[in-house]
Amino acid sequence: TEAIRHVIFDFRMVSGVDSSAVALFERIALFARDHGFSVVLAGLTPSTRTQFSEFLRSYADMVAVEPDLDHGMAWCEDQLLQDRADSESPPTVLPDQLVERLGSYLRERHIPEGTRLMKEGDPTPGIYLITSGRATVLLTDPDGGEVRLRTLHEGTVLGEISLYRREPVTATVVVDTPCRVLHLTPEAFDQLCRDDPPAAAELHAFVARVLASRVSYANRTIRALHA
Repeated sequence: TEAIRHVIFDFRMVSGVDSSAVALFERIALFARDHGFSVVLAGLTPSTRTQFSEFLRSYADMVAVEPDLDHGMAWCEDQLLQDRADSESPPTVLPDQLVERLGSYLRERHIPEGTRLMKEGDPTPGIYLITSGRATVLLTDPDGGEVRLRTLHEGTVLGEISLYRREPVTATVVVDTPCRVLHLTPEAFDQLCRDDPPAAAELHAFVARVLASRVSYANRTIRALHA
């Protein structure tokens, strides 16, 4: 079993804390320090944050504060991904030989921070291959708000489902940090399929592996939730 890396406390429904609660979190922080995990406090109100002020100063190395649960999850995910990046070589978006074969069909783009790379409900923009930077996937909830689904980093492929199904985009993607991407437009994709079927077949196989990996990850997550 993998060790616990981060623990999130959601204060969304908490209006205030007393001294005994602060003392309890001091014990939790000490336990976290001894066992090598961090604590995230999400959704603190201004008054609650004031009550935790001394605690936050004393345990700044072990405790993070985020505005809500979504941002808390994103913070934990970023830490895990950074740890992975530190221990592994950077991922490649596509095999080098396939990048060369697709070179004339791919357009390199530099996307500024804050840009909506794709918007839920819009026509498919094609496939984006993130070669550097970070973006966030957002989904509109029934009340019209946006819920964060996951963070995208270098090596991520996105937009392939809407392109292959020729359906509108199913989620919004916002660029968190300046990104460099390789963009395969629907028109370029169709031209690739017409002009170079062997290269298109390699791309199809690559996308199939990406989708299979995502299904495998989802299955593992479902099993863990039901365990």
